[in-house]
Amino acid sequence: MRLKLFNILYIFLVYICSALLMLPPCTAQIQENTILLDAEEVAKVALRNNFDIQIYNLDRLIGEQDLIESYAVYDTELTGEYKYTEDRLARSSAIAGKRETTVYQDMNLEKKLPAGTILSMGLTHEREYTDSVFAILNPHHESTAEISVTQPLAKDFFGIKTRNTIKVAALDSKNVGYTSSEKIEQTIALAQKAYWRLVLAYHEVGVRDQIHSSAQKLSGVTKKNFELGTVEKAEFFAVEANLKERQKDLVLAKNRLSACINDLKLKLNLAKEVNIIPKDEPTFTEQEFDFNRSLSAALANRRDYKVAKNEVKSKKLTLVMKRNSLWPQIDLVGTMKKNGIDSKFTKSFREITSEDNPEYIIGVEFSFSLENREASAEFKQAQMKQMQALINLKKTECAVFVEVNDVVNYGEACKKAAEYQSEAMKLQESKYRAEQDSFNKGRSDIDRLIRYQQDYLNSQISYLNTIYAYNEALIDLKLTTAELLSEVEA
Repeated sequence: MRLKLFNILYIFLVYICSALLMLPPCTAQIQENTILLDAEEVAKVALRNNFDIQIYNLDRLIGEQDLIESYAVYDTELTGEYKYTEDRLARSSAIAGKRETTVYQDMNLEKKLPAGTILSMGLTHEREYTDSVFAILNPHHESTAEISVTQPLAKDFFGIKTRNTIKVAALDSKNVGYTSSEKIEQTIALAQKAYWRLVLAYHEVGVRDQIHSSAQKLSGVTKKNFELGTVEKAEFFAVEANLKERQKDLVLAKNRLSACINDLKLKLNLAKEVNIIPKDEPTFTEQEFDFNRSLSAALANRRDYKVAKNEVKSKKLTLVMKRNSLWPQIDLVGTMKKNGIDSKFTKSFREITSEDNPEYIIGVEFSFSLENREASAEFKQAQMKQMQALINLKKTECAVFVEVNDVVNYGEACKKAAEYQSEAMKLQESKYRAEQDSFNKGRSDIDRLIRYQQDYLNSQISYLNTIYAYNEALIDLKLTTAELLSEVEA
């Protein structure tokens, strides 16, 4: 009679414990340093706080400054010189005088135009004084104004090398921005995956804590009945071993939860005293994995593909520059100069415009390497590098196709796995309930009931893992199509 009463009591406790398994994990009272986050909020916090993302944003800004630096070739350059000379050296001629002083001042502006033309304008003033009695003007001032124009006609024809150099710098700056954005997107994906690991760990602790509480209650009842002699030793030992297993599982689950919280706090750059509670439940949400749509999005958005296309453009521009470098350096040069000489500075300066005393120089300057081996080698290297860029573009296209295909297939597999595991969990529950009924009718034992309970628990944990894998697949799909960052920034 006692054994029958014990069995009824045991079945009642097991039924209560099983019902608890179906409840959501208990949520502790939210304290001052506790924050609640969902997957979208995690992405936004990561974009704002993450250390790596801050570094990648600075990389993009540095790339923009590199582009600005490339335009420095068109900056106007101002140069100047002031020099004072006093000459008291001994001379062989008595008419030369014993002392000469010279003041030389020079200022020059130079600018390069996009057409390759170099403009130069300069003003020069020189004052000379001597103690020689034979000097006609003493002191005398000479002021000179000069305008010079240099136009390349072969190498760097109308500034083609300079302009293409800037275009290459612009493409490089874009590539730096693309690479930085890609790294930012990958970092956001890592933060979201860490969040879903936290969801998994949080709910696993809840499930295992409920199982542990049930095992404690069952152990307490079993001990009393064992002392009364209504429970066999094997059954008593089985219940106690089951309790120890549940204690072990709970300790490890709590440790995983703590590690997941710390990992997410690091990725979000949150203070160490902050605790995180996830808002999302580990539930399955239906979503289609469309290969054609994903491939189109990837080819339109993928930054590594854009970088590969920019590399092709950059190598083409470089090839044009290296072909131009095979030409000789031929420059058309023109200079006009006017001066004025007087005993006073102001008069000498006015004479530059008032007197008709110009000097004109028109000429051609050229230089050409007879072997020209350096330019020829650079041109051939540029040809081969352009071929490399084209091959790399094709390789990137194939890689995008394969990655999208793999991610879509994996997502479909995870979706099917989650559906199957959900059904398996229901079947494990039904098996466990049926075993409870058999035990109640005296056709089973505690050992089998515990094993079936363990099977049901394992199926729940496995379901949590499949939900994590499914959400990870969704993140990888957005990462592969380069749509994650745009969603976060929207």
